Amino acid sequence: MLRIIAYINLINALLLFMAALLIFLPAPFYFLWLVAALVSELPVQIALCGLILLLVSQAIFFSRRFRLVSMTSACLTSRAIAIALPGIGSIYQYAKTHDQALSWTDTFNFNGPAATLWRKLDSREYARRSDFASVDHWLASLGYAVFDLDYRLCRDTVHFPAPEEDVALALAWIKLHADEYHIDPERIALLGRSAGAQLALVSAYKPTEAANSKTPVRCVISYYGLTDLAWDHANPIEPHVIDACAVLCDYMGATPYESPSLYAQASACALVSRSTPPTLFPHGDRDQLVSPRNVDRLAPILTRNKIPYAYCLLPWANHGFDWHFNGLSSQLSRVVLKKFLYEHIRN
Repeated sequence: MLRIIAYINLINALLLFMAALLIFLPAPFYFLWLVAALVSELPVQIALCGLILLLVSQAIFFSRRFRLVSMTSACLTSRAIAIALPGIGSIYQYAKTHDQALSWTDTFNFNGPAATLWRKLDSREYARRSDFASVDHWLASLGYAVFDLDYRLCRDTVHFPAPEEDVALALAWIKLHADEYHIDPERIALLGRSAGAQLALVSAYKPTEAANSKTPVRCVISYYGLTDLAWDHANPIEPHVIDACAVLCDYMGATPYESPSLYAQASACALVSRSTPPTLFPHGDRDQLVSPRNVDRLAPILTRNKIPYAYCLLPWANHGFDWHFNGLSSQLSRVVLKKFLYEHIRN
């Protein structure tokens, strides 16, 4: 019986080793990309679990005395998995528009009037408002009031610019209730991830009249977001991992050939002006869903218009590198984010 357990442990260790290889090797299809996105941010935990499993397997082969060790290793492995899971925290619902919710996380140590509008990961049906609650609370601990919104997902009859209209309404609502939440409507940052980053860029870069606001946002943060949708449609990064052309057509409701002006409205590269706010671009250099070349295309345009920006290209990081709060790339990106927000909101 113990030998069977040992073989099971050995197989699990080998599976962990194979998963760890995805840190260095590109994932061949979408499911393995999901695994790669996880293991690339948890290398220490993966290595620890693998080492424990291997040691336990070897020990069981030689002695029955190591049953206690086996049980201990199982507990440690379970604990490692529990630590790896993101925290949820408390989120309070405050407003609804188009059946979408706007939630608020109060500050723990408020040091001045500032607000961050937090955008969710992407346009998938299973993206949840609680996915990044740990970061919401981290920002709140720095003294930022965090507004976390849902927006209409593009499917069936709903397409861009519907989600961007939701962002505009949320911005207008926050500024209208600024006194109630003790924030400064002149100092708001937009932050988004993936498709949410594309929406954050468009909402921040568009003229203020289009956003239903007299005051533009102070800055914008784009975590691995698209900047030129027509170019991304013509240059899919990893077709075997994700059908980017189909995703973009579902999102926009048309191809770039059928509606080039609509694609321009959804592309930050076409919206840059002298009033564009400072922008931060955290991006993984191993991203298999959104090419880092999106930043390369936008950066020269920002430079020509003398718009401040910061580009944080993280080595070995894949798409969604910040999903796990304690992941390596997540921690590195938060250092840059903290500095960027301090420079452009606190000052």
